[in-house]
Amino acid sequence: MIDGGGAGLELAALKPIVGALLLPPGVGLLLVAASWRLRLRPGGRGLMVAALALCWLSLCSGSARWLQDHLLRPPPPLNEIQIQELADSLRNPRLPRSALVVLGAGREALAPEYGRGMLSPVGLQRLTYGLWLAQRSGLPLAYAGGVGWAERGDTSEAEIAQAIAREMHHRPLRWVDDRSRDTRENAQRIVPLLAADGVRRIVLVTSATHMPRALRLFRATLAERGLSAEIELLPAPTGFIGSDAAGPLAWLPTGQGAEKMHAVCHELAGLGQAALWRANPLSVGRPPSDRTEQAEPASELGTERSDR
Repeated sequence: MIDGGGAGLELAALKPIVGALLLPPGVGLLLVAASWRLRLRPGGRGLMVAALALCWLSLCSGSARWLQDHLLRPPPPLNEIQIQELADSLRNPRLPRSALVVLGAGREALAPEYGRGMLSPVGLQRLTYGLWLAQRSGLPLAYAGGVGWAERGDTSEAEIAQAIAREMHHRPLRWVDDRSRDTRENAQRIVPLLAADGVRRIVLVTSATHMPRALRLFRATLAERGLSAEIELLPAPTGFIGSDAAGPLAWLPTGQGAEKMHAVCHELAGLGQAALWRANPLSVGRPPSDRTEQAEPASELGTERSDR
């Protein structure tokens, strides 16, 4: 008899391998290999052409932008009026007490030039935007990120982020979650810290492609804890796939296009698996704590921690 909880943990540990095989460009290469084996059978050549086309598109930034805009549809970036309102919340007691929360996106255990760990480029992009918002609004800043499923070493993302914020920007973090391994755990660990400190509005900072799933998981955590009516969420996306992914050149395969497509498909897979879990609450591989909860489930596929 299969132990559902143990199976869930075992499957979670396989996320990096599953993501490498089922997300671009891995899935395209697998289809090309399969079509080659079937090339002499009826329809085999057509399958090979389709597999090559899919492999091509999985390396294009234009594909990533189309999927972002038409399927993920992240919320727009904060505007000047919203940022000013956040600044006013520090002086106006009628406005909810607010805090900025940056979600991690992986780290390097050791960056030789620094002699210590460093955030991934995406994680650094998120932290930079969070620090910029903190400077503009004066709001305190939190960072959520531990050591992810695919990572090694003892130094957490949050510890690295704290060092960067303090030493390079002279703005230390107010709250730190250094234990979470993915977005679901980000929400479950950081929300209680903020609620206990009287925060009533969370300004969520993460990548635009990651934002739809992150909002679902934070809303689910608020619902689980009975805080939906007390704490509001304000999305503050960054790192949009923008105008640089437009025009004819955006449909040529590039390394940057492969990274963007991987990130977009990672999020689509996570949202799809969440929908599958909602349809089948007892499915094996679902996090044990989700099987009896009414909140939305989490799903993390891929090689980065938080979108991991």
